[in-house]
Amino acid sequence: MNKNKILFSLLLASIFSFVSLSAQVKESFNIQTTLVSNGYKAIKMNRLVSGHLHITCEINGVMGDFILDSGANSTIIDNASEQKFRIDSEKGDKTAGGAGAVNLKTSQSKGNSINLDGLIISDFTLILMSLDHVNKALSKHGVPRMDGVIGADIFALYNAVIDYKSMCLYLKK
Repeated sequence: MNKNKILFSLLLASIFSFVSLSAQVKESFNIQTTLVSNGYKAIKMNRLVSGHLHITCEINGVMGDFILDSGANSTIIDNASEQKFRIDSEKGDKTAGGAGAVNLKTSQSKGNSINLDGLIISDFTLILMSLDHVNKALSKHGVPRMDGVIGADIFALYNAVIDYKSMCLYLKK
């Protein structure tokens, strides 16, 4: 056999081995395994019929329903859920807007605890405001009332990764 044929055969074998190995590496990559092994906590979420991502979590030891909203600067509790979560709020004169509403009066509450499926956040400041406009829009899709919104403050603080395929929110302290 001449040298060129041998080199060509070796080249083809190398290419085949590389392509085969690459396919195995791609197939073996698992985002959940990778994130969990790097200290992330997996929190199951589901998609509401409205398309919003939903999780349940505890605020001050009480379970509630929350929408995930990376566009919301802060984690928000609906004024209607203030007593449910035993929240003491400091009334203020600040206003906020979002999701089609403007000039909504807000207050804040310091020193709260949040339990996201075992990931405990202590001494957390929550924003309280009316989410009537959000809940009214959700009710048109048959979605039950939400207690609040988990916002970008938690996502940034805990390096959030949202995996739509597994429907998990990953957070890391």
